Amino acid sequence: MAISEKVVDLTLQRGMSREDVIDDICAKGFMFIRDSAAIQGVSLKSLMVEHILGMMLMVRAVEGEEEAQRLLALVSDKIASH
Repeated sequence: MAISEKVVDLTLQRGMSREDVIDDICAKGFMFIRDSAAIQGVSLKSLMVEHILGMMLMVRAVEGEEEAQRLLALVSDKIASH
């Protein structure tokens, strides 16, 4: 099966630090979301809010409310520190 241009092939990431790989995956994910929103005429802000909510609901379902809240607090702290 061919790998989509939108999917990161981690075998190509050798020599990168873990943080570099995470940053690269996040950047590619953001560009995919941004481009998809533009194509569909959907507000990027609305799409991102729903995406974050969906991820946190999955965390809550799998790992519990406390973990979802902890991750949201971690994100909030990182936003405040940048």
